Amino acid sequence: MTSTSPESLIAGGFSTAASSHQRLAGKVAVITGAASGIGKATAAEFIRNGAKVIITDVNDDLGHAAAAELGPDATYARCDVADEAQVAAAVDLAVARHGRLDVMHNNAAIPGRFPQDDMASVDLADFDAMMAVNARATLAGIKHAARVMAPRRAGVILCTASAVGVLPLPAVATHSITKATIIAIF
Repeated sequence: MTSTSPESLIAGGFSTAASSHQRLAGKVAVITGAASGIGKATAAEFIRNGAKVIITDVNDDLGHAAAAELGPDATYARCDVADEAQVAAAVDLAVARHGRLDVMHNNAAIPGRFPQDDMASVDLADFDAMMAVNARATLAGIKHAARVMAPRRAGVILCTASAVGVLPLPAVATHSITKATIIAIF
């Protein structure tokens, strides 16, 4: 018989509360867009649970500061995810430094310019930049993580999308398209 206590229902048994064991001990993760926001918070939680993390971003000042704040299990590497070679290099850095890659979190994203609710005057150059960072980079992250995970037959790939990818909002119309693409990729 399985337990249905409230404790067993909390996020599939996962919690951010302090734990006597580390769920990610010995694991290695690459997190894109990890100098701040969701990426940095994810890196902190992974480290708290025992992982070694390569945090990547294009903001060097924030990236170095985040790595210093997160401690010795965090390494910052500059990575413009719009450049596939830099995504591949981040994956290769994890393997070179730690011998493996267990988790790839494709998190980097840009919101694009506003307003986005007038399709007659949509800025296609801005849309192309969003697609390169938000959608194409996610595919590159999946590709290069799979390249090193498949031979081991182990690993997890996470991709940050958004509710606007499922229920688009006119105020962020083109951003919604990029997030819907991430959902479709994965």
